[in-house]
Amino acid sequence: MADKKLFNPDIEIYNADDSTEQQLNKNTTLHYSDVTFSALDCPYDGTYCRQKAARFLHWRTAVKHCAENHIDHTFMTNQDTFKKCPLPNDVNCIRRLRYENIVKQLKQNAK
Repeated sequence: MADKKLFNPDIEIYNADDSTEQQLNKNTTLHYSDVTFSALDCPYDGTYCRQKAARFLHWRTAVKHCAENHIDHTFMTNQDTFKKCPLPNDVNCIRRLRYENIVKQLKQNAK
């Protein structure tokens, strides 16, 4: 793991285009004004996650585009659509690694 780059969602956005990054930087009040049920909170530590916010903005932009242009497109969503971490498992997010380390320590201490 030492040779793999650590990813910090507070500093960088994984797999996002420039327009999403600009929206994210402009929209600092997105967290609790637009989205409820902690859809933008990290599933590992419960804090605000810019990566999840970027994913939500991308989804919201796609829905808005389809509505404005009268595009008949079905969006498959459910109540868990934004609950999971949007990062692939091969990305070493510092929050996930910290969580996994804490769980590992708890399991070792329980023995």
